[in-house]
Amino acid sequence: MCPRDNIVVVFCSLHHGIDKDTKKIVSTAFEVHQFANYGNRKKATWHRPNTRKQHNSNDCGYYVMKNMLDIVSANITGSWMQVFDDPTELTQEDLYDLRLRWANCFFELYKG
Repeated sequence: MCPRDNIVVVFCSLHHGIDKDTKKIVSTAFEVHQFANYGNRKKATWHRPNTRKQHNSNDCGYYVMKNMLDIVSANITGSWMQVFDDPTELTQEDLYDLRLRWANCFFELYKG
């Protein structure tokens, strides 16, 4: 969620829809934020990037880490739809590489 830009970006590696009640709550919160800060009730812009799709219910954490890595690596602030446009499942090689990259990141942060 990017309240300042009035943008909501939804990532779901199972490619499920957004629950109606959740969307209403978030939309209302954004409208209140817009009114309180800018004096208007501009509706939030919702984005659903075409992210990688997992084919089981066990690997969601890896998909979250992959999305986080892609966001940080690409320094994304507004090009969500251009960066995320690959709905294919992560391969075993992709998962191994992801584990290795995150492990190296943590080792670098906490070595010593």
